[in-house]
Amino acid sequence: MIRLARTLPAALLMGSCLAAPLAQAATFDGKVLDDALSERRDGEVYRAINALQKMLGEVPDADRVKLELAVAYLQAGIFEEAERLAGEVKESEGVPEAVLANIDAFLELTSQRKTAAEENPHKFTYEFALFLADDDNVNNGIDADVVDNNVATPASLRDRDATSTGTRITVNHVYSSPTSGEFRGKPSKLFLESQAFFYNKFHSGDSVDDFELTVISFGTGPVLRVSNGLSLRAKVRADYIEQGGDHLATFYTISPGVTIPIGPGSLVADGLIQAREYGSNSSSGRQGQRYGGSLAYTMPLGWGMRASAGVFYYTQTAKQQNQEHDADGYHFDWQWRLAQQWRLYAEYRHKESDFEGIEPIIGKARETEEDRITAGVDLAVNNWLFGVQWLDISVDANGQAFEYDREVLQASAALRFD
Repeated sequence: MIRLARTLPAALLMGSCLAAPLAQAATFDGKVLDDALSERRDGEVYRAINALQKMLGEVPDADRVKLELAVAYLQAGIFEEAERLAGEVKESEGVPEAVLANIDAFLELTSQRKTAAEENPHKFTYEFALFLADDDNVNNGIDADVVDNNVATPASLRDRDATSTGTRITVNHVYSSPTSGEFRGKPSKLFLESQAFFYNKFHSGDSVDDFELTVISFGTGPVLRVSNGLSLRAKVRADYIEQGGDHLATFYTISPGVTIPIGPGSLVADGLIQAREYGSNSSSGRQGQRYGGSLAYTMPLGWGMRASAGVFYYTQTAKQQNQEHDADGYHFDWQWRLAQQWRLYAEYRHKESDFEGIEPIIGKARETEEDRITAGVDLAVNNWLFGVQWLDISVDANGQAFEYDREVLQASAALRFD
């Protein structure tokens, strides 16, 4: 039945009468339709809905747009709108019998899914991933996005090669409100989205002590998605982190956010309120709070490509003054999906941090600049996702003890299933 929902519009367009309204619209841009359908195939259903709604506003008699929009509404779980649009095409004059039969099949599928959603609004998905990586500087910047060490490494321990292996187990849960509603006159749907994951990474290599990094995380929060591409969300999350078998830290985070459709893309704003508790005595001085936010604009470029650019800022308090700091930066992201299976992506991120207080190692307040480049390729085969990623990090500072370079090459395989 899922296959039918994906292929139905092509079957509906077999009737030549459905092509006539499109041909009559001189200003109709077929590329816009193709881009919207590409968004829908890539899972960006609400972006597709927003684009198709705009097209329908320009050519309200375009039956094909109505049918593609109905399928998008079905995928989004906004069943009432899917039924309404398909019903409008069904009532149009001159629709061939074969097309009417396909519309009836679509309406039956929509009714089945609507009933199933009312009876069981919960959906679980799972992912099990394995990865293998070569790291040319394992002692510096270890998983900075997760642990965010911000500590100096003695020169005698730098530039140590290591091989790392790891696993990641993820459980996603989405609760969908059984019926759709309206937000400022637009069809909308309320969700409760949750995620739990277990992450374990083990390093080994010449002159490097073996150790493990373990992260256990859980997050949940409501999301309101509106058919015009607007979304409102709020999430709470807890991260428990162990390093070398000992409790390193526990983070508690609140992240409100909003996505606003503007022009061909969307403006994404997220806030950050985080309490950071450290378990070891050597890290207790870093305990404190972090407050900040980010702002980014993302837009489709056509032919399956998408780009985004943004800025971020946060300020962090700490028990030790030399661990208090402000950080700001910017990023550029790009991705390209090919034939629904391949994805190429790249990201450049720049971050500047200014610390308070005197750092004993260098005798002055620390200042750092980090440049991070990530590039990779993914291949989706049935329920499997295979990937190769390259990461390069370069940190400059006003003290040599805090400068380092790091390069990581990682291969991964992930199995995703319901």
